[in-house]
Amino acid sequence: MELSSYKFIIIDNDPSSIAHCYKVLPRIGVSDEHIWPPKTTSFLPHSWIEVSTKLDELRRTGWDPTSGKVILLLDLALDGSDERPSDGVEAIKGRQSFLEDYVLVVHTRMPNQTGLDQLSFLDATLAKRVFESTSTRDAVVSASIRKAIASRAKRFGEVLRSVPSEYCVIEDDFRLRLFEREYGLFALPDLLDTVGAKITNRTLEKPKVKIASGGYSGTTVLLIEYDDSEGHRRVAVKISKNKEALASEDEQIKKLMQAGRIWASCSLTVLPMQSLSADSSIHLLMQHYFAGDTLEVRCLARSHERLGELADVVGALQRVSSESLRQSRKMCTLDALSLSSDNVFRFNSSFERLIKLWESGSLPTEVKARFAHLAEGIKDLRIIANNWNAHLLKAHSGGLVGYEQHGDMNPRNILLSVDKDTPGVRFIDFARFRVWPAFYDLWRLRLQLALRLLDSPDEMQDLFPERMVLWDRAWRGDGLVVNECSSASTAGFQSFLTIQSELLVALQKLHNGASQEDRDNFVLAERTIIIFDLIKMISYVDASPFKQLWFLLLAAEQTGSTA
Repeated sequence: MELSSYKFIIIDNDPSSIAHCYKVLPRIGVSDEHIWPPKTTSFLPHSWIEVSTKLDELRRTGWDPTSGKVILLLDLALDGSDERPSDGVEAIKGRQSFLEDYVLVVHTRMPNQTGLDQLSFLDATLAKRVFESTSTRDAVVSASIRKAIASRAKRFGEVLRSVPSEYCVIEDDFRLRLFEREYGLFALPDLLDTVGAKITNRTLEKPKVKIASGGYSGTTVLLIEYDDSEGHRRVAVKISKNKEALASEDEQIKKLMQAGRIWASCSLTVLPMQSLSADSSIHLLMQHYFAGDTLEVRCLARSHERLGELADVVGALQRVSSESLRQSRKMCTLDALSLSSDNVFRFNSSFERLIKLWESGSLPTEVKARFAHLAEGIKDLRIIANNWNAHLLKAHSGGLVGYEQHGDMNPRNILLSVDKDTPGVRFIDFARFRVWPAFYDLWRLRLQLALRLLDSPDEMQDLFPERMVLWDRAWRGDGLVVNECSSASTAGFQSFLTIQSELLVALQKLHNGASQEDRDNFVLAERTIIIFDLIKMISYVDASPFKQLWFLLLAAEQTGSTA
């Protein structure tokens, strides 16, 4: 949010403090005419009566606090030589009805003064030393004032728009509300300012913003499009409160670039991870990306003009797998496929809920009949999941064939060019790039496609339990299932079947090119890979309860060969 539309009243009897405010406020976007007192006027009150009189006078001359647009920077000590901030706290408390309409910010040398927490209508406290430091602290002032504005709006039950229409274009208002709840009301404007300063050294001109969840990592991804002297530009920004969630990806990308191995994203320009200017607890990672759609978007489109590109995706993965197999080595399964205590806890929580759903009697007869044979597999799955790491060591005591892979191959991390002159496939998000069991990327992509394409959560078809049978038929390659889908789901099912067919052919070719010993190793590893990912996927918050239950049943089906 820009502060240029807000007015600031400075009440202080220290000329040097007022002078510091004169320097800082214009630097954060406040015009001189919106600051009172003006530089040509001296107002150094020594009593609260003087303050009340002056504020009443200003209220009648355009500085009306009921607008929600007047910020009062109020010093606590106004009694001259014998400064007692505690008296200021009491004076403010006694003038609540007069002061509560302002965005009230106490501006003091004693920000920890006892009693401030008792002022329910106080919106923020700012230490004077923040104004007295260099311009590097301007962001602190700006963030504190914006939080105070939000606090005042909350007190009055007002809906405050953090991103005015002239600031940027954002498609999904609901996702914006979720973003603000997680990162704060003014995080998005601050982020756009930070990106603009880092990339173009100026404010972005009305960028287009799309907000998406970062999924299991807990991060958030922002896709920002804007125009500058070089043309139409696109930037992807991953943001998180957890620095470690981004540090791994930051490190992996640097290693890949230094080794010349960004084969998957040749147009990538990565900017170093940094903190959001106004909040050091929020971290972000930025990168340029080329013009294109994610594989998910392309697959869910109502009409496919270039379905051949779906085969190109699998072809690229097959080539990488074939080349990487030459540098493969035996790996300990715990190096990549171990489950944390948090993973197991989430599994058990979801398992209890899903078993109640399975046993509730509310599922259609067709669903119960289709999966009735998995009763024992469900029991085995729980035992295996709760002893997963020990199970891995026992089942794969000799290790598994592995090589370096992306690690999070899903349709949101695959980009397809929209430029007909430069077609291509690119991959993003290398946070999990490391050695994985052979063909992990291919199997993970198949599972993630089942999540995203077989009744996309956006269409809400996955809220109907009878759809479980259609998902399972598609998983087993029954092309006729497309004829039973609604028009909204047809594109997703057809795309899934197309890519799945290509994936299975590619896997067979990779198997055929290996030794018999390695092929036996691959088969055993693939079942373990499927169970490993499904154990986590049944806890995905963006999967419906019935999609989660289907994942559980798929995992249970695999346990017969691993228990």
